[in-house]
Amino acid sequence: MLDLERTTIEPLARALPEGDVQALQQLISQSPWDAEAVLLRHQEIVAATRGDAATGVLIVDGCDFPKQGPESVGVARQWCGASGKVANCQASVVAGYASQYGYTLVDRRLYLPEKWFTPAYAERRARRGAPPEVAFRTKPQLAGDIVAAVRGRGVLAFRYVTGDEGFGANTALLDQLAAADLVYLAEVPHTTRVWRAQEGDAIAVGPLAVEVGALAAALPAAAWTRYLIKEGAKGPLEADSARAGARHARRAAGAGRVDRAAAQPGRCTDAQDLPVQCVGGHPAGNVGVAVRHALAGGNRHPGSQGRGWPGPL
Repeated sequence: MLDLERTTIEPLARALPEGDVQALQQLISQSPWDAEAVLLRHQEIVAATRGDAATGVLIVDGCDFPKQGPESVGVARQWCGASGKVANCQASVVAGYASQYGYTLVDRRLYLPEKWFTPAYAERRARRGAPPEVAFRTKPQLAGDIVAAVRGRGVLAFRYVTGDEGFGANTALLDQLAAADLVYLAEVPHTTRVWRAQEGDAIAVGPLAVEVGALAAALPAAAWTRYLIKEGAKGPLEADSARAGARHARRAAGAGRVDRAAAQPGRCTDAQDLPVQCVGGHPAGNVGVAVRHALAGGNRHPGSQGRGWPGPL
């Protein structure tokens, strides 16, 4: 990978000894090269250099590209993460892969807003080369498509999936991950309701659900552990994390009890049928620090001896 500040066609071509701007532009925009074959080869290289079945994590996230005009496929006024506001942009869902050996991007899907599938946009879709068989998909659905595609290729080993609130709030996606025998750690809104663990570390399913934000705020100070995420340009980036046993309240009452909601520090529980296992965030006393809550679930790793998660990321 070239270490360039800008990765558009011209700087990419000029960085190569025999780079040709026009030839590279034609290759990208006009040549009938097989993107799927390139993607498969890329994932094979990632598997050989960074793949690890024990610690491999697939990270799904949104990635947006500000645009000035109306002609790029999928462009619309929508939330743009790159600018932090509603703006004219293209949106996408991408997947990164991380393990103890490193990290990189491994797959992507362009998001087409629903209005792009209306008759008013039919001519623009054809002009921009959008495949006629493509149907509207939400961003969580695109994330599910990526997870299924990466697993279907059978090249890159991973057992865990992570995502932010845009994906964690979608229960259909979480169910898809659990059904695929994957363990997930997903950010959710603080208003997400859960049944909390009762005395004896058993989770009682019933009508008295609480918001996950209230559950996190009620945890004692001793329950929180501070982790260094990375050294940033303006100082270290840190996060406080805590765990609490819980079950997502969307599950039908009477679905049963889950035992052993407590686990080793830094790890989730070994309960096999616990759809939601962990609650994390920042204690209420951390003024000025955004609060984030995450839920973990899915099926535990076979033979994990109680290790539902490989440890703090």
